[in-house]
Amino acid sequence: MLQHYFGILVIVISAKLHEALEQCHASTYSVYGHHLSGHVISTSSVSSLSECVMMCSDEFRCKSLNFRLKGKSCDLNDADRHTHPEDYGPKEGSVYMDTSKNNFKSCAEIHQEWPQVESGYYWIKIGTRDAQVYCDMENYGGGWTLAVSISSKNNDHLQREVNNCFNSILCVPFTEKNIIARKLSDEDIHKLAQTGGRVLDIENVLIKS
Repeated sequence: MLQHYFGILVIVISAKLHEALEQCHASTYSVYGHHLSGHVISTSSVSSLSECVMMCSDEFRCKSLNFRLKGKSCDLNDADRHTHPEDYGPKEGSVYMDTSKNNFKSCAEIHQEWPQVESGYYWIKIGTRDAQVYCDMENYGGGWTLAVSISSKNNDHLQREVNNCFNSILCVPFTEKNIIARKLSDEDIHKLAQTGGRVLDIENVLIKS
């Protein structure tokens, strides 16, 4: 009986490793002697690069990883060299790898895949580019993409282009609530709506698709 359970355990581990290695093969870029700095969400000691890849495949926020050969340390990053090229550079003894698994097109897709995630900022694909958006994962069933936050103190939400007080390309001033207000560009809002989304006009405008 013990051997039977051990056999099942080996099969499960082998399947998980195969899945992780498939993720590794699907990665868009990997190179020795480089790393991404400033975007680490977790650091762990691992036995190998394969284990680091497995950890990244299990973490939906992971867009890339740094594996340090000395000490076998694994950094999971919530960004990659494409979204933050200024933070990507050489580092002796480090292996950098980015993945292609996080190609969510809306907060709704993230919520469907990971129902327990909290509200916050996430990367999604809008058209052909990566964009950071605020996702409301709690109200009205969760999975809402914040398109515009409306302030009664100004008309910034009427702008056609992106405006962001938190990040110069993402939001508008709004300090009364804990959600940092923002406005996506009209083009991005239209692309999100074209995915079959619906718009709520409450305190914030949200799109779910």
